Amino acid sequence: MSIRGLKNEGKNKICIFYFSGTGNTAWAVGKLAEKLRVLDYAIKLIDCEDEIDFISEVECCDIVGLAFPIHSSYAPKLFQGVLNKLPNCKGKPLIALTTAGYMAGDVLWYTLKSLKSKGYVPIVFSNIIISNNMHLPVLCPLPVTKPNKLPKKLAKAERKIDKMVNYIEEDMLHIEGANPLGRLFGIMQRGIAGNFESLAFKGFYSDESCTKCGWCIKKCPNNNIQMDNKGVKFLGSCMICMRCYSFCPNHSIQMTMKTKNLKKYKRYTGPEGKRR
Repeated sequence: MSIRGLKNEGKNKICIFYFSGTGNTAWAVGKLAEKLRVLDYAIKLIDCEDEIDFISEVECCDIVGLAFPIHSSYAPKLFQGVLNKLPNCKGKPLIALTTAGYMAGDVLWYTLKSLKSKGYVPIVFSNIIISNNMHLPVLCPLPVTKPNKLPKKLAKAERKIDKMVNYIEEDMLHIEGANPLGRLFGIMQRGIAGNFESLAFKGFYSDESCTKCGWCIKKCPNNNIQMDNKGVKFLGSCMICMRCYSFCPNHSIQMTMKTKNLKKYKRYTGPEGKRR
C-alpha cells in the first residue's frame, strides 16, 4: 500500500528508529518530524540506544522510518543490530535517511535491501549531507566543519529534508544512491574501508587531563568504555562514532599524541553546539 493510500485512510503514524553519534542524525530526524507533523502525520522518534520492543513499535505504526550516519558506506555497527531485530511484516512502507559529511553513495540501498525479504517496501530514501565530524591522524585528514560554516550547511540540509517530506506527501518513489555513481562510490569505499580502518585506527585513550568524571562511560553507545583503578579504559568494540572524542568535557580523549594539538585537530561541536 502506498503512503498516500495510508494517509487517506487516516492511518498516518510513522515510527522513526534512529542512531546519532554526534548529533547530525538526531538533528535531521528532528527536522523531518517537525515538518511531517505540520502535515498531520503522527511521528514517534525512537532512539536506538534506548530499550525497545521492536515488534510492538512496528506493529502499531503505519510507516517505518530509519535514520543513521554513514560509517565508511556502512551503517554503524549498533544500527546493523537494530535491523536484525526488526520483525517481519506485510507490505509496510519504509522511509529512511542517512547523514554524511561529504557523500553517502548507496549506503541506504545497500544496508536496507535485506528488509525487502521481511516485507518492508522502500518508498523514500534520502542522503542528507550535513558536516564532517571526524578529523583524525591518517584515518581522516579532512578538518571538521567549522561552527561558522554550519548555518549554511544546515540550511542546505533542511532544504533537502523539505524535498524528502514532499516525496512522502506526494507519494513519490525516490531512492537515492542506487544509481551507477552511487553504487560505484559505495563499492569502492566498502572495498577499502575495513582494511584501512584496521591499519589507521589504533583506538582511543584518555590522557593525563582526564578527571575520571565518567561522562564517556555513560554516553558510549556500545558500552566500550570502563573505569578501572588506573582510570578510563577502552575495550575492543569501538565503532568510531566520535561522541567521546568530540564531547569529552576536558578534551581528554586522544588518538595518538597528535590529537592533543587542539588547534589542528579540532573537535566537532555538533550541529547546534550541543553535546549528545
